[in-house]
Amino acid sequence: MTKNSFIAAFRYMFKDMLSSVGVLCLVVALLFCAALAAHSNLAELDSEVGVWGVFEFSAMVMMLVIGIVSVREDTRMLLQNGVGRRTAFAALLAVCAAGSLLLAASGQLLLTLAHAVNAAAPGYINGFYYMLFEMNPPGELSAAGNMLVSFGGYMASALGGMMISLIFYRLPRFWSIVVAVAVPVMLFIGLPLTIGNTGFGMILGQGMTRLAALLLGSPLALLLGYAAAALIAGAAARLLLRHAPLK
Repeated sequence: MTKNSFIAAFRYMFKDMLSSVGVLCLVVALLFCAALAAHSNLAELDSEVGVWGVFEFSAMVMMLVIGIVSVREDTRMLLQNGVGRRTAFAALLAVCAAGSLLLAASGQLLLTLAHAVNAAAPGYINGFYYMLFEMNPPGELSAAGNMLVSFGGYMASALGGMMISLIFYRLPRFWSIVVAVAVPVMLFIGLPLTIGNTGFGMILGQGMTRLAALLLGSPLALLLGYAAAALIAGAAARLLLRHAPLK
């Protein structure tokens, strides 16, 4: 991996990432401005929580889609221009990390501005992780903590998208269709039926409940969960990309 090729690959992909982050922040800011314009009193505004809760979810979906698309499209383009797979993957990881950091900082900035506006009115404006950990011990989340947890969620989404994209790319066409159909059916039909009607399902349900309680018990636990998911997905994506015939 050469320094020059890494920097060139990073710059190429970061332009698209920067545009995506800018568009998302602009849309969320416009939604908030529209909500304020539609209501003269913040106390009458019922959608402010949704606006700020939506930012984190929207950013995670955006990073998921970027991971799905970039790992194949951008890597293919870089390989055609003489950049090695290792360099291309490292540059993509760096771009996703930079984008996640920008999203975390932008979300915190928008939330801080919202709190400043809200200080003069009784309306309630808050972010998803602030709402989440006000309902769970320790009950407080600093700005730095909110940014760290958000960063972890965005990185896990991006790397998860890469892994999903490469799994479907490496599977034969028949099996990719089978997996695409079977996974949603198992998650939304098979798993609920299993949990509610079988002994194994009850044990599985209890385990899932305990895991969720552990992850949502504190910001640090959730951040570590995001980190573990990102590491697993990243390692799987790297192995799948190693010999993938991108064309």
